[in-house]
Amino acid sequence: RVRARGHEVKLTLAGNRFDDDFLSLLQDTLKGKEEWVSLLLDLPRDELDASIGRHAFGLHGKSEEPYGMAVAELVLGGCLTFVPDSGGQVEIVGVGDLCFSDVDDAVDKICNVLSDRHLRKRLAAELATQTEQITRQAFVGGFDQFLDDLENGCVPEGRPI
Repeated sequence: RVRARGHEVKLTLAGNRFDDDFLSLLQDTLKGKEEWVSLLLDLPRDELDASIGRHAFGLHGKSEEPYGMAVAELVLGGCLTFVPDSGGQVEIVGVGDLCFSDVDDAVDKICNVLSDRHLRKRLAAELATQTEQITRQAFVGGFDQFLDDLENGCVPEGRPI
């Protein structure tokens, strides 16, 4: 639907081969769309990271994702990443213009971002502030602090031991 609105975007689907029946269905669905859709399966980590780095946008469709590691990888790779407005991925993206409630809302928001260079720059700046919280260094630092708190008998309120 984004392409039908005049945006000549391409789609790269990346993931791991996990269900042959689903893969067959997906491949059948993609027939005739090979010019603008590519499927990357079972890539080694360095190739996946390189692929993410070649893209400007990301799209994650799973709602109620507990965290969303793929979303974090896209954001850390520099992609403006659109996500459902539920689940842990909202905390990663943290930008309302990139969160959608349904397919219609996703299409509207993607088209708005594609049409507005100033909006893209603003969203990139906002998303850059989010990346500081999801780096490996931030995780390790937070984990170390948590372990120090445990060792000193200072368990953060509301956290089980």
